[in-house]
Amino acid sequence: MKTQVLGVCLAASAMALISCEEPTNPAKVWGTLDCGACNETFKVQDATLDRSGSADRYGYCENKGGNFKFTVATDEIGKITSLAQYYFYFDGIKGPPEKGALDANGIAIDTRHTTFTQGIVKNVNTWEFSPASADTPTSCYVQRFATPADKELTKTKEVFDYFVKINCGGLSTITDKSGNPLGSVDVELWFSNCD
Repeated sequence: MKTQVLGVCLAASAMALISCEEPTNPAKVWGTLDCGACNETFKVQDATLDRSGSADRYGYCENKGGNFKFTVATDEIGKITSLAQYYFYFDGIKGPPEKGALDANGIAIDTRHTTFTQGIVKNVNTWEFSPASADTPTSCYVQRFATPADKELTKTKEVFDYFVKINCGGLSTITDKSGNPLGSVDVELWFSNCD
């Protein structure tokens, strides 16, 4: 498989279409993802991320132009078919990031909220939302978007580049096609090696 990919990359590079340098350090993620309508709280520990199906989790993270976005999922959105699977996507998380993720008690710092433009959650059913679509827009926000403070590590003592804590309540009017409400979303994730 690797030989085939290399051949395709060499041919494409020769036509100056794309760069095919293989990433030596894939993005990684740690943390938890939950929603009011989800069957359980999903935990990810030291999971690699990519969109090829060869990593621990499907997804990516990217911080460009003051906009952070990520996908953390068990598979592509069209392949989420059981309650044990999940897909969480957030775009438009506004930077710049603060310094420091957690306070002295190991709780996400809650001093400067920011926002995001779009969220998608799938756990068999699919919900799309934004802070503006919540029952009360101020109840759906990014509690913390941060880079590590000096020598700060994740809760599991890992090095990280970005921390994201999203709290969204008041999502009872956000429903799937069958009318099932999303209710709430709670995401706490650490990322490293983002694009």
